[in-house]
Amino acid sequence: MIDTEIVRSAKEGNKESFAQVYDMIAPELYRVALYTLGNEQDAEDAVSETFVEAYKGIKNLRDEGSFKRWMMTILSVRCKRHVACYIKERKNVDIDDILEEPSAPDGV
Repeated sequence: MIDTEIVRSAKEGNKESFAQVYDMIAPELYRVALYTLGNEQDAEDAVSETFVEAYKGIKNLRDEGSFKRWMMTILSVRCKRHVACYIKERKNVDIDDILEEPSAPDGV
């Protein structure tokens, strides 16, 4: 459970409070991102991007009690962008490049 007083303080610009909120929710955001993206580096990036966006926009948060849901929504958008990049990269793979890759030696 996120303490709404800490969220309110972060919303008012208190950097220490924002750091406390970060510590409270970052592990859960990371687990969701890792499950969604399946890649540790991309999960870390998505969580970092989420916190940067949240830091910039926390003053617009209407209800401190909905902070966690708000953060999960931001994370969801970030993860969707990463997945879209995965799909785009996959579509840009040239089949001839794959076919020309040398095969592994026997016994490996």
